[in-house]
Amino acid sequence: MIGFDISAFARELQSQLESRYETTRAAVADFVEQGHLLRNAGEEARDIIVARTTGKNVDLRGEPFAPYSDNYAEWKRENYGYSGPPDLSLSGRMLGEIALKVESPLKGYLTFLSRRSALIARYHNEGLKPLPKRRFFGIEPGSVDSMHLRERVLHSFSLFLLEMLK
Repeated sequence: MIGFDISAFARELQSQLESRYETTRAAVADFVEQGHLLRNAGEEARDIIVARTTGKNVDLRGEPFAPYSDNYAEWKRENYGYSGPPDLSLSGRMLGEIALKVESPLKGYLTFLSRRSALIARYHNEGLKPLPKRRFFGIEPGSVDSMHLRERVLHSFSLFLLEMLK
């Protein structure tokens, strides 16, 4: 018979885990308090909005954008050589100026860097004349986009945690 006493090893392991837990807990708090989590969520939300708008040509509910007027479609064909479905990216400026405005480490909102882009976005989003309503700026709670945003933020946070545990 061989006896084992691993109580010293168990205490050492417990001490290491407690130390690692405190280090990780402090790092996570810093990650959140310094706004990294919020910035990541803002960047992901912006990327989802731009991809949905330009790649799928749909609004925030997944509905196709209202088509271009005949006059605008003709003008676009003459000046740009194409007139596909609306993607709100003629120059790329408006969608390229979506940015996160931070209010606190846990609160922020997406806005536009210039007043011009904000105004153009408002005309599209609200359907102010002469434009039809094309609600692109936002993410509906409970939508597929909302779930993707949550998954992306959790994934990046998981990567941060894995890096901490190395």
